[in-house]
Amino acid sequence: MRRMFRRAKQKIEAMVGEAFPVRSEQGMIGDLIGAQEIWRELQRNNHVSVDVKDFVGKNYEFHAGLDYAQEISVQTFATEISPENNIFDGDFVMLSDREPIKMNSEIRGISPVRVKDVPDDLKPVSSPLVEHGKTVDWSDMPLYTDFFLSTVPAMLHHNEYKERRATWWDRPWYHQKLRGLVKYALLPRGADEPLATVQLEGSRVRYWAASAEEMDRYPRMGKLNANLTAYDRFPKMEPNETCRYGSRKPRESKATWEEEVFRDGGGEFNGS
Repeated sequence: MRRMFRRAKQKIEAMVGEAFPVRSEQGMIGDLIGAQEIWRELQRNNHVSVDVKDFVGKNYEFHAGLDYAQEISVQTFATEISPENNIFDGDFVMLSDREPIKMNSEIRGISPVRVKDVPDDLKPVSSPLVEHGKTVDWSDMPLYTDFFLSTVPAMLHHNEYKERRATWWDRPWYHQKLRGLVKYALLPRGADEPLATVQLEGSRVRYWAASAEEMDRYPRMGKLNANLTAYDRFPKMEPNETCRYGSRKPRESKATWEEEVFRDGGGEFNGS
């Protein structure tokens, strides 16, 4: 990713130097992904239908893939069907409750119903919610589901209806337990096991969490030109620092960040 961002920065600087208007840094990433696809075709077939002079002697393999089915992230842009009736491509449903899924599909003109069950990539993942001593099944949680693609993405990108960052804040499955989940997420973690292990031919690569997480998992304030050694630590930031309002509170905002984020009447947050 660093190499990809570095290449994008170089292209932007070159275009700016030639007084060429750059409308979007996101578009530059898309440009590089396109270059990667051409480079891959060149490696496979030793031939492409475009001029290859820009690809000779360079490595455009960034190991970047496209989320064609929007299984990782889905955007809200261009998903409206009947905004006045609050009907869009997707909504929050419990996958174990088939009747609302059938009704939502019919409203959108989808027949037969495409949404079947919890996605295969989610089935082996243990739910972090526990009620009455039992782990809550994913099918019994409100999950954002695209009724056309039948996908249940991990992330929801509000790139059009930005007000949903507030109005939909309490709709995801985790919000009902958010205070406890945040408190647990900030606890220190030992380095007993790697985060991930990738098996290679004749070897393996293991990825470990940052050593700072053995002390705590609070966000840390990075500093430019800090000249730190490998054993130094950026100072941690308490929730009151990361969640505070700016110079002016937004209109209709709650009195404290706890009221806005947790919305549970639990008062001040204590992460310790």
